[in-house]
Amino acid sequence: MKVIKNLFKVSLLVVLLVAFATAHRSDEEPECEYECGNKFYRYYLDDEPAEYGIKAGHYAQNKTAFIGLSIYAEKFYLFHQLQIDPPGVIAYGASGHSFLLNDTKKIWYLYNNPHHKYEWIDFKNASNSNFTLKIAADSSGYTVVPARIVRPNGLVLVGAAAPITGFMYYADENGMSVSATSGYQILTCKSCKKNETKYPLPKYTFPSPKDADSDPVTGCINNWQPYNNDDAPVKNGISAGEYDCNNTAYIGKARNIGQYYPGRIQIYPQGGIYITSNGLSFFKTITGYYLVNNPNYTYYWVPFDGLKLPDNTVYVRNDVSSWKYGVGRVKLNGHTRIGNVVYPAMTISSDDNTRMVFNDYEVLVCDPWPKYQCAQQWKKINANISVDGFSIDSTSFIGRTTFKCIDDCNYGLGKIQTNSTGVNYLDDLTATAVFDNSSNVEYLVKNPSDTYKWQPSRNGMKVVNALELHKEGHRPFYIGMTRINDNVVVGKVRPGDGLFFIDPITGKQQSTSSYEVLTCTSPDASNGEYEEESDNDWFGSFGCPVRKEWSFTKWRCICRDEFRGVFAASGAKWNEEICSYV
Repeated sequence: MKVIKNLFKVSLLVVLLVAFATAHRSDEEPECEYECGNKFYRYYLDDEPAEYGIKAGHYAQNKTAFIGLSIYAEKFYLFHQLQIDPPGVIAYGASGHSFLLNDTKKIWYLYNNPHHKYEWIDFKNASNSNFTLKIAADSSGYTVVPARIVRPNGLVLVGAAAPITGFMYYADENGMSVSATSGYQILTCKSCKKNETKYPLPKYTFPSPKDADSDPVTGCINNWQPYNNDDAPVKNGISAGEYDCNNTAYIGKARNIGQYYPGRIQIYPQGGIYITSNGLSFFKTITGYYLVNNPNYTYYWVPFDGLKLPDNTVYVRNDVSSWKYGVGRVKLNGHTRIGNVVYPAMTISSDDNTRMVFNDYEVLVCDPWPKYQCAQQWKKINANISVDGFSIDSTSFIGRTTFKCIDDCNYGLGKIQTNSTGVNYLDDLTATAVFDNSSNVEYLVKNPSDTYKWQPSRNGMKVVNALELHKEGHRPFYIGMTRINDNVVVGKVRPGDGLFFIDPITGKQQSTSSYEVLTCTSPDASNGEYEEESDNDWFGSFGCPVRKEWSFTKWRCICRDEFRGVFAASGAKWNEEICSYV
């Protein structure tokens, strides 16, 4: 009996101690049962999320996925998989593919607050939870929450789920944009602090509906005429290159499943329009249109820069309720392919009628002025540079100096500061920065009647109406620009290569394959009509045809050696023009 009494006293003491500890903990460490005030930090493509972000698991061996927030289609925020290697978020596009978004202005990571309790819960058990991390995905109040799928191998796929519909949207292992209605989890968050501060969403200026859903005011009023399987596109259409030997592809559009898609008009061997719809190709012989080449407009192809479609992109469909389809082209198996562009990729159908997606392509744009190239004017540096000079930013102008003249003059290109009488330029021979304040220094005059634009480009490709700095042989060097830590940097664009410039911090040479080229068009026909670019200028290395390469010793295109080794039949002779035995 005495033992029982002692056990009762001990039990009572334990109960009292537990109650006291619980009460004490409620004062110091309250239960995490409050709504979270979540915060997002900008992701600068560094390792910061590894220390402060919320982990969702591994998306590959030894590679961690974090919860990211990014801008979707320039319209609203959406949860995506954020990663450090390679840096960026895996976003999913409207055309059925995923892509790596690494624009630091548009991506954030979710901060791992130590006073929060995060938990992944099966969606069916948490669809009505008050502790999900909801964000408004559009102006109508449609909300999404972070979600993940855990594969049998333990790897995860991160995306966004919509509680109102039950769908999760994510990019699968094959890079395709897919959705699921089950088998996924959503992230919940409970705060340990009552009345926690509610942080607003990251600040980002979305394009206005007019900018996002309609052609810019300065764009062309494009003229689409019915295509009747005749030669009208040959006389009045826009060429995109050859779709097979000696047959030209023109720009057209046709309807499929109630919508118009861009495509290739062919005249031979059978007239019609090839379009790609939902990843499949269709050959239309009726109900098609061709794009008329207006002589008062400038149509040209601009390389996709990975960030946004060019201004004045030619669209075949344009309304506020559906995605805009632009006209794109790519070279495949030696021939031009026309496809539909829905930011940020272009889709075509392959030879076996399967979907092919490209992130490296060109987009057709149209500017409402004639194809007259500017006549450049350079002046010796003087006190009036602020009046008529071409300014790069608030403190500098485009300048050049002559530093080598043999057959043709070579110019050093760089900045002229407003308080300086010289130009800092990159010496091509020493690959270092040089300052020149001699009488050779000139500045670029900006003619008020001309139209100047910085056009995206890459890899030293030819750009319509680009301002040429000088030529070496017959290869033009252009005026290019890029940004380093928000500083505008100018330099030379070398044909077939890229932009070379001075690093503003180290003073040493740097290069990039993605940049912008200064173009200029004039309303004055006396400046001379610009010569149309050829397929060889666009497709080949250094402007050479497919079987040839550029020779810096001979200054012309020569046949590649691998084609000379092809078996030659008895009596066959080598043809240098076509790089083949005939």
